[in-house]
Amino acid sequence: MGIAEVLCGLLVVLVVDRVSSYQGDLRLVDGGYEGLTVEISDTLPEHHCNQILHGLKVMLTEFSEQLQSTTERQIYLKDVTVLLPKSWDTASSTCSLWGPLITSGSPINSHVHVTESHPVFGANPWTQQSQGCGQPGDFIQMGAEFLRDTYDDFYVNASKSFLAQWAKFRWGIFDEEGHDSDPLYPSVFLDSKTNELHPNICLSKKNDSVFCNPDEHEPEAPTKQNSLCHGRSAWEVIKQSEDFKIVQNSASNMTSTVVEPSIKFVQPGSSRIFIAVEDTNVMEMQRRWEFVRKAVRRLVVYDISEGTQIGLLVYNSLATTTSPLTKITGTSDMRFRIGSSLPRNPSRVPPNQKCILCAFKEIAQNIEAEGNRNVGATVILISSASDITSQEDIDEIVEIANARNIKIQLILYPVTQEQNAVLNKLSILEIASRTNGATFTVMDEGFSSLSTITMMNELMDSLTSAVKVSVPGTQQLVYSKVHLGGYNSMASGSFILDDTLSNNARFAVYYNDLNHVGNHIELTSPSGLRMSNINMQEEDRDANAIFVNIPSAERGEWHYEIENRAASHQHLRIQVTSAPNESRKMSVKIWTSNSNSGNGSPKSLILYAEVKELDLPILKARVVAKLELLSINHTDSVNEPIYIDLFDTGLGDPDITGNDGVYSRYLPLELLQVQSGRYRLSIEADDNHGIAVTPVKKFYNEKDGKKCCSSKIEYSHVMFVKTFQVNEVFGSLDISKPMDSNDTVPPSRILDLRAQLDTDSYELSLRWTAPGNNFDWGYAHHYEAILADTWQKAMTFDGDLIKGMPEPVLVGTEQSIFIPIEKYDQIIYLVIRAIDDAGNQGDVSNIVSLLVPALPTTMPPPTSAIPSELVIADKKMSVTHLDLDMESMAVIIGCVAGFLFIVALLAIGIFYFVHCRLQKEKKKEKYNDSTINSIFGKNKIMQDSIHIETNKSEIYDKSSVISAKPSYNRSSKHYWTASTLLREHEKKVYTVDGLSNESMDENYSKHSTYDFNSNSKTPSIMHEEVTTYQPSYIGNNYSAYAYTTPPEYNSHNPSQYPARGISSRSSQASSAYTYELSSESSELAEMRESPSVDEQTRFIEGLEQSVSAVSNAAVINETSTPNKTKVPPPVAPKPNLTTKSCTPSDLEPKHRSVTLVK
Repeated sequence: MGIAEVLCGLLVVLVVDRVSSYQGDLRLVDGGYEGLTVEISDTLPEHHCNQILHGLKVMLTEFSEQLQSTTERQIYLKDVTVLLPKSWDTASSTCSLWGPLITSGSPINSHVHVTESHPVFGANPWTQQSQGCGQPGDFIQMGAEFLRDTYDDFYVNASKSFLAQWAKFRWGIFDEEGHDSDPLYPSVFLDSKTNELHPNICLSKKNDSVFCNPDEHEPEAPTKQNSLCHGRSAWEVIKQSEDFKIVQNSASNMTSTVVEPSIKFVQPGSSRIFIAVEDTNVMEMQRRWEFVRKAVRRLVVYDISEGTQIGLLVYNSLATTTSPLTKITGTSDMRFRIGSSLPRNPSRVPPNQKCILCAFKEIAQNIEAEGNRNVGATVILISSASDITSQEDIDEIVEIANARNIKIQLILYPVTQEQNAVLNKLSILEIASRTNGATFTVMDEGFSSLSTITMMNELMDSLTSAVKVSVPGTQQLVYSKVHLGGYNSMASGSFILDDTLSNNARFAVYYNDLNHVGNHIELTSPSGLRMSNINMQEEDRDANAIFVNIPSAERGEWHYEIENRAASHQHLRIQVTSAPNESRKMSVKIWTSNSNSGNGSPKSLILYAEVKELDLPILKARVVAKLELLSINHTDSVNEPIYIDLFDTGLGDPDITGNDGVYSRYLPLELLQVQSGRYRLSIEADDNHGIAVTPVKKFYNEKDGKKCCSSKIEYSHVMFVKTFQVNEVFGSLDISKPMDSNDTVPPSRILDLRAQLDTDSYELSLRWTAPGNNFDWGYAHHYEAILADTWQKAMTFDGDLIKGMPEPVLVGTEQSIFIPIEKYDQIIYLVIRAIDDAGNQGDVSNIVSLLVPALPTTMPPPTSAIPSELVIADKKMSVTHLDLDMESMAVIIGCVAGFLFIVALLAIGIFYFVHCRLQKEKKKEKYNDSTINSIFGKNKIMQDSIHIETNKSEIYDKSSVISAKPSYNRSSKHYWTASTLLREHEKKVYTVDGLSNESMDENYSKHSTYDFNSNSKTPSIMHEEVTTYQPSYIGNNYSAYAYTTPPEYNSHNPSQYPARGISSRSSQASSAYTYELSSESSELAEMRESPSVDEQTRFIEGLEQSVSAVSNAAVINETSTPNKTKVPPPVAPKPNLTTKSCTPSDLEPKHRSVTLVK
């Protein structure tokens, strides 16, 4: 079922603010395009004016000639309007014009933008396209550098580039080539005819053509043109456009001569506003006329910017000017006089006698009085919904408006519930749509609970929004909230003022009766400053408002509190307004997919919103469309609005290109089918909690921007956007409920299907993004996917059905599946589509092709690293292998042999050095052993004592015991007393408190060492996994601490532990270690005169008894000592030791003078 049939019962009429894709003012008349407008950005310097204008003239002339040639001389460019920046001085020598300059009082919709270079496209032309195949684009943009080159050959190529973008902009075609790194439209594809990879470009393109030859078009190539246009070539789409239908077979349109387009120059002047108000007896009912006067007064006195020209007139059977066109200045008296110029009471003329044509004739006379070089104006037409204007009058009104560049903004006021039901049939709606204007609707609330203040505020907001289109500096709505009455309490809220606004803001309280507002009105700034002085408040009964002006408003979140005394059937409305910040130039636009279709039935309705700052898109913003039904529901209250999140994903349906700043989504018809009526369409956009970013412009001029981008624009550099919040009201949307209540809306089309083949397991991986149930809303019911052997079958969804597809998930979520492949040595084609719960089938997805190789029967032979031939752009280039002669081989072998000889010499030298060092160490150890033997002789008791000492005091290695101190004086006589020897013996064994006596027969490197810089006063011997130490005493009843040794501890590896003196827990050296070992020098280091031989003999005899006593009293029971390990064990709790009597007298040997003979 086609989409047109799906929505045949849905009628949508939308006229909005300046839509990007509107091309109603660009017309094809007798084979020539009229109304093309080129806008030059005010960011460009004035001294480039002559170069830009000259380049533009030459390029457009060449473009018109190529357009004639391409269309068989049926279409050409007839005239062009160049819109110059307001800041440029056209009287200077740097900006010489060859035609008259016209000043415009209303904005002009431009089709081509000349700006600074784009961050990705550079200065080259590119087209923003938001809609599908065959639909017009939004605009063409190019950098000024593109026009400043002056050589002739450039303009030929430049005009071809512009013609290619014109085809996208006017006729709705897309790229016929792929791009590097694009996941959907790659730069190469698999040719089914040759089973070879080919560049994804149009190889059959003629030199003088910008389009592919339709006879040789390759529909299987994965290009954006084939994907969105279902395989149709660009020429097929162009020939089916409205332009070619008009000139088809029309010989009268053909011209043999080159027609140079005429160029006229327009520069913006002061904005001109005419407000035309219906003055009939329909305004007598209730307070309708009073609200019109209040709304006009607020606009003129408070909202409209300085320098704007404004005029007022009323019309019934005739038209009368009540205030001529006057330029607004800062004088308050002038604003008050103009704002009060409407009659105090309406006329008694019935509405069926009103003459809208008379009003426009009166306006035309006022414009002509300004002179022929001052054209353009914005007319705000306030009219009731009575439809008595004939089609002839409407056509004449449109003719008057187009001839004078008049944009009409229509405000229907008031609209009753009965009129709202047939409002879409009004012929008066054509006045706005045919002049690129907007329509606003203000519902008549009757005698409902919200009748008075709501209708007045809606009229005020509509009037301000209509003016803001033409007057950029007009006050814009920042915040609005209704506080219901009947509670007799304080009403509070908060609002945000950011950098997108000017320094001044205005806080307003609107009331139906002044008594409804209490005495308390307080504002609190972000920094906490309170503003509650009543002298700061300004009462205006003519606007039913109390204003609080906030000069130099602080940025951030403000809070307010007011005393609400309104009755239960009334309320207070809070509004905050401010002028925009011109330095940031935030731009938010909204349009729909049927903005160009007038009042006809659309195929489907898509909402679009463009968010930019200084011509650059804002990415990752939060963009929400808001739809409010303009009527009172059955509970006599306002209907709840519908919020629609818009996204910039680039998935193709509906968002065509990602990261272009255009956010889109289908209108949620299942939500709007609840009731028909007229809806107000508005937009809310912000920085998405600080994650929104914008591209960074390049710091250099780049004329040769890269060709980019099919599915998504990728930026090299982005930066975060300053905080912003935008609320805009754009127009009205009429929706009629379809006659058929059944669900006929299919899921959206999948356009990002990707496939990858695993050649090892022959499994196919499919990935795609889930569509919705009704277009891009909700969940689909199930998927259908097929595997076909030809592209034609895949297009018609004919092939082998793939089973086991996953269940659909929420729209926007990526899904995947693995499929075993049973077809080999061929190209396969895969497509997928979604089915909703009503059985509606989504459109066929993009087609993915893959070459499945044959199953390997044997191991493939090894391949050479150097290919014998390369394939570049379908051209084979041979590669010649290098042949080496005998002389070259000899040189290579000699170099290798010399290198090996040098390595051998180095190895021998290293071996000799290591060998000599080992020999020296062995000699040193032998000398130390001989020194010990020379001191202690052959006395076995002394040798055993020394053995016990070194065994139990392993932390002192041989070098530290013997050679760490200064060398002894080699005197023939050395002597020590017995008490000195015993004290030194006890000190070395027992003074280091806290050290373990086990595992002490190995070298230092087998343990983690002390921390030299530690602040601890106790030793901190540590293991990498153990954080405390073992007790230094072991009793008879002690049993070893049970622990499990990690595997890496079983073998000693010094590299696992820190260097000596460095703790495994800290890199600081331990001061405790230094203190314990070095604070007190050893008495053995003091060299004394050697005793006699007799004294030495007596000393040794006494020493035997002393050592025996020490062994009995102080030596620990060896049987209770744990087994020795190569690393210190973890700490165990202090064991309970068996009490054993041991007095100091038992340990102290008798002092004897003994002479030791060397």
